[in-house]
Amino acid sequence: MGKRILFNLLFWNIYCIIVAFFYSGYAGFARSLHFSVILVFFQALFTYTNLYILIPVFLKRKHIILYILSTILVIGILSIVRFQIPSLLGEVTRRQIGLRSRIVFFEFHLLLAYSLSTAYYFIIEWFKNTQTKAELKFQQVESELKYLRNQINPHFLFNTLNNIYTLCYLKDDKAAPSVLKLSEMMRYMLHESNSSRIELEREVQFIRNYLELQKLKKEDAMQITFDVKGVKGRHKIAPLVLIAFFENCFKHGDIETNPSGWIKAELSVNDDNELILFVGNSKRQAAKIQENRKHVGLDNVRNRLALLYNTNYQLKICDEDIQYRIYLTIKLEE
Repeated sequence: MGKRILFNLLFWNIYCIIVAFFYSGYAGFARSLHFSVILVFFQALFTYTNLYILIPVFLKRKHIILYILSTILVIGILSIVRFQIPSLLGEVTRRQIGLRSRIVFFEFHLLLAYSLSTAYYFIIEWFKNTQTKAELKFQQVESELKYLRNQINPHFLFNTLNNIYTLCYLKDDKAAPSVLKLSEMMRYMLHESNSSRIELEREVQFIRNYLELQKLKKEDAMQITFDVKGVKGRHKIAPLVLIAFFENCFKHGDIETNPSGWIKAELSVNDDNELILFVGNSKRQAAKIQENRKHVGLDNVRNRLALLYNTNYQLKICDEDIQYRIYLTIKLEE
């Protein structure tokens, strides 16, 4: 509040001096300054009356006629006060022009203050509304992203725990490493994924752990490959944005039931800082999925990509009879 008052005082003082210099050609600077002080005082008085009384009470409530009438009334009152005080009549224009002309001249300056103050008010209101809308949009996007993050398949956790329990029961050597991988995944999902961006290396490790734990479902080795090239520590990505493509391979592929089933994924980052991801999987030719349940996870990740990367990504999906493939390109941040 104190800074605002000082700024306003500074503005009106500078404006007063400018007006004095402008009219100093008609008389000496002293008389021009006297004239400008009187004029600027009434302009300032009318400006604050308009900003803090007329606009909030009438115009913002859409009482247009009352606003116009009240504006005319205030101008009339200020004009009467201005020219009824004898001590204020001794200004530079007194000898050169008559009273009527001086009143018109005075009211012109009041209308100038009126126009500028009204424009100022609505410009400030526009900026405030724009900022409010931006904040609301940001909050909406944040809420949507949190919701979409929580869409990751919870069945994976329960199935993995059951598989680890079996390994522990059988005293399999893979039990301890599996617990460690699951622990890393949970830490990543609960803590690190709260950031807007995370190191791509961490996301890649999360996917590797996911694939390793999925392999526990079958005693026989699964044909799963995941090749990574060009990933460096400076590369950043939105957390958990890639995992849905891998989840989809297990949900709708046939790797768990088909001895020849396969999942193949390739992730690379080129010199232009573009992430290029390919994920493909085999599927049963006769498999049909109800339309309203098909690839819900991919719908979620498509929404996340649109929210997070806008036009800085491309996603291509190829759904064929015996295989399913996706191609994703994202412009990464450093």
